[in-house]
Amino acid sequence: MGERDSMMDFSEDAAGINLDSFGEIEIPQELEDSIRRHREHLARLIASLRSAGVGEAQIEASISVIVASYKEELMRTMKRFAR
Repeated sequence: MGERDSMMDFSEDAAGINLDSFGEIEIPQELEDSIRRHREHLARLIASLRSAGVGEAQIEASISVIVASYKEELMRTMKRFAR
């Protein structure tokens, strides 16, 4: 069994909502913008890491900074829209 095969399938949450397609759920533009910005940051990071030939410790540190930043922004956005 490969690594991909052993991973859980998260395409549906506990309520049975298909997470691959948001269907009737409207995603606020602010959240879409946040997702786009972080996707762009990750793409730039990947390009930088590849060109610099950095080690695992630097990769982990870079990812930690991006994830922490995204977590803060995502939490603020989700709390606003959950009200």
